[in-house]
Amino acid sequence: MSENFYSDIKSLLPGDIIDKSVCIGYNKYGWKLHDVQSVVTAYEHIKIAALGGSVKCVFSQEEVFILIDIYTETGKKNQNESWDSFVHRSCNDFMSMFNDVILKLDLKKEALEIESIKAKIENGLDIDDYLYVFITPVSETTHNVFTSLY
Repeated sequence: MSENFYSDIKSLLPGDIIDKSVCIGYNKYGWKLHDVQSVVTAYEHIKIAALGGSVKCVFSQEEVFILIDIYTETGKKNQNESWDSFVHRSCNDFMSMFNDVILKLDLKKEALEIESIKAKIENGLDIDDYLYVFITPVSETTHNVFTSLY
């Protein structure tokens, strides 16, 4: 894995997973809510940990709004834990948080808190068409750098 992990993620994930994504900023990929399980399964298959993320409204590259940050309880890899076990734990933690919290939220209500989105919804926009989940990918080589930030 190169130093530029975010650009590597595109080459690591299956094409059908990347094809379903939206890319913003510097190779940050997001997926529709109904695709999250298959993305997390793909992460686990390629040995990438899922350490949180966010739900965003993406209207364009220039118009992106964070609705919800997703925090998991995974934390750092335990000293005696294998990378495969850590990846499995992180992906399970992410999906638990996603299913138990994120999917139960009224995301339209959250979006209505942002004035510019509220105006779009009031003009008939279906917010579901613009909601994406961005999952923070962490590789074994980037794990220490990433977790040292927290």
